[in-house]
Amino acid sequence: MSENNLQDLLRQGIELAREGKKEEARQIFEQALEIDDRNEKAWYWLAGVVPTREERLFALGQVLQINPNNEKAKQLLEQLEAKGGKLQRVEPEVIPGVTRRQLMIFGGGGALVILLVIGVFLAVVGGRNAGIAQETAAAQAIISGQTQVALDSFANATSVAETQIAIASPTPTATETPDRATLPPEFTPTFTVTPPVTATPLPPPEGAGGRLYGWGGTDVTQINFYSLGFFTVPGGQFTPLSNERGRAIVLNGDGTRMAYTRYFPVTSDYSIEINNVAGNEPTQPLIGQPVVDSEMPTWCPLNNQIVFVGKPTNIQEFSTDLFNVPIQLFLFDLDTNTLSPLTSDRLNYSSPSFDPDCSRVVVVKEDPTNLTPGSDLVFIDIASRAQTPITNDLNRVTEASPRFSPDGTQLVYTAYEGENVGDYDIVIRPASASGTPILPVPDPNNANDIFPVFSPDGRILAFASNRNGRYMIFTYDLVTNTLGQVTAGPDDAFPSAWQG
Repeated sequence: MSENNLQDLLRQGIELAREGKKEEARQIFEQALEIDDRNEKAWYWLAGVVPTREERLFALGQVLQINPNNEKAKQLLEQLEAKGGKLQRVEPEVIPGVTRRQLMIFGGGGALVILLVIGVFLAVVGGRNAGIAQETAAAQAIISGQTQVALDSFANATSVAETQIAIASPTPTATETPDRATLPPEFTPTFTVTPPVTATPLPPPEGAGGRLYGWGGTDVTQINFYSLGFFTVPGGQFTPLSNERGRAIVLNGDGTRMAYTRYFPVTSDYSIEINNVAGNEPTQPLIGQPVVDSEMPTWCPLNNQIVFVGKPTNIQEFSTDLFNVPIQLFLFDLDTNTLSPLTSDRLNYSSPSFDPDCSRVVVVKEDPTNLTPGSDLVFIDIASRAQTPITNDLNRVTEASPRFSPDGTQLVYTAYEGENVGDYDIVIRPASASGTPILPVPDPNNANDIFPVFSPDGRILAFASNRNGRYMIFTYDLVTNTLGQVTAGPDDAFPSAWQG
């Protein structure tokens, strides 16, 4: 695969990780490591989505082998070791100093790592006795199903060793799935046959104008943060608003102020900041403690309130291991400077969006403890905190980036089926959570259509798509059923708010 394929995988994995979809993100990062097993960013983000402490320690160790000066990785490794001590090998070793679990720790996506470990082992034990050779055979049996390369290198694995390994690995026992709200069966999207992809730019959207606020340019930080600004409609000219790197600009009700997620390269973290739409005031942080990694703001159009997601730090059991802190939903009132949690559970929330009357938000919710973890959409009432499920398909259909239409009657979001990560399609459904979802936008060649935004009159959708090889901003007219194109330059472009 090319460097572009690697960067696209990293972008997808980081997006999933930030939305709390750890299992999907893990698969993507492992694919990236199959391309480049020395990719510092892939190992770093993998450490945040693997399920066990042992795996996190291993991944962070890889980061520091590649770059001993990665201060963030050092800090997280210290947190993990302070909480539970350094990694102890308590399992039987199939290679001296290496347990079966360590060899299998990144099963499927970690063949390169396994080969590296075994290569080092062979160099060390070349002169040892026949007992060590038997352990080598056990290691061969473990990796025989992982990669043909390993099979060719270690063709003498014995069935006895395979049997011993199988005995040492009991079959997991399924437990009862927790009760969930009963909803009508979900509609399974059926993809429409569309014309082949063409790199020829489409015409600009007819009858559309204004500014599309968003982010774009070149990902110089390589962690999904870009220049902040707006794109003219039509035309697609980008005007930067800040020298900072960030993403996900939203506007207040009168369009005079903006909130966005800003990246801080010195500390390798991010949080929400506020400025005027010209970006020429001193930046104002939205919130500090007791919330870290705040992002994905949505601004109420009627008052000075912002809903966002972040990790609480005032819960003692989470305070020494930020990898395990659930991503929760918060409301911040800028007039009274008060913070109110909207959720308090072990679930992960992402991509909130206010209803036009600010009485509720739609948000993506994921239960990582479920037997079949997956994402669903829910409404959360601002006053009562009550949750109303919209979808209940778990990992059968993965939803992301929901938005209300300007009149509040419809929801638009993106979704992909099964394991088709990187093949998001745009979905529209009634905001009543009833009715049949539709996929209005043609999807040539399984393009990844993401971040849908309604025009101020609700007629046109803007979205980012890689259908021409790079992420550009396209439009879809819901009345005339026609595709248009806003940007066509060499840089990536993503929309997040449309001002008429």
